[in-house]
Amino acid sequence: MADGREAIKSTDRVDGTATPKVRFEGVSKEFASRQGAKTRTVRALDDVSLSIREGEVVTLTGMSGCGKTTLLRVLMGLESATSGTVYVNGTPIDGPGKDRAMVFQHAELFPWRSALANVEFGLELRGIRSAERHEIAGRYLRLVGLDESQHLRPYELSGGMRQRVGMARALAIEPDVLLMDEPFGALDAQTRETLQSELLRIHAGDNRTILFVTHDLDEAVLLADRVVMMAPNPGRIHAIVDVDLPRPRPDAVELRASAEFGRIRAHLWRLLQEANSGADASQGVGDRR
Repeated sequence: MADGREAIKSTDRVDGTATPKVRFEGVSKEFASRQGAKTRTVRALDDVSLSIREGEVVTLTGMSGCGKTTLLRVLMGLESATSGTVYVNGTPIDGPGKDRAMVFQHAELFPWRSALANVEFGLELRGIRSAERHEIAGRYLRLVGLDESQHLRPYELSGGMRQRVGMARALAIEPDVLLMDEPFGALDAQTRETLQSELLRIHAGDNRTILFVTHDLDEAVLLADRVVMMAPNPGRIHAIVDVDLPRPRPDAVELRASAEFGRIRAHLWRLLQEANSGADASQGVGDRR
């Protein structure tokens, strides 16, 4: 093909010998929406099937209203699917669990707690003793570069620092799957790129399975092993694109300047336009095993 798409695969294949870390099987979600005296049903997700391998970073992208955050909340157990099943480690989920943690767009920290005490919160809920909590929370604050800010309260932290605390809080409970809902979307460009690099560094160290929602196509390519392009009305998978870039990822500036990065991003831009115009995906949409 003249546009280079033959080099960019769209798949949802997993190793047949291994159980996927996460599997969505025919997941649909409907909400009741009131409009004046009338109530109508809104179908936020429609028959979503997707498998995610252990250690894989998958980004969900697409226009507003395509169900990205709803899919994340269903996996977290904050919403129940209307139909279909979500599996983690081969077991159907039934509400929130210790195997999953979520980082939200805004960190939602407890304002009366220090950064250290905020990170300790999930550990407290698990009944971990004080000395061990301190040690674990301190270790994860060091991991995200906040070793010198443990005693500060949220109002004393910048937006980027608060997001780092949110990341540390999620990582401290050592979840099998880390869910991230546009965690860098409200940050300035420099802070955003810094935290993207931090996340790449953390993933290189522990190979954690990550599902990451973003509107930013550059961010989607930079972080992911695969990008899932969602389409709206109702929310569904439009295409799945492999990101064939090396890990550990090099410097983000260097990576963005590469020809392969530009080609993948351009392909995603075309898919985004197709998804919003209602056109069929150009490649591989039928293969969603």
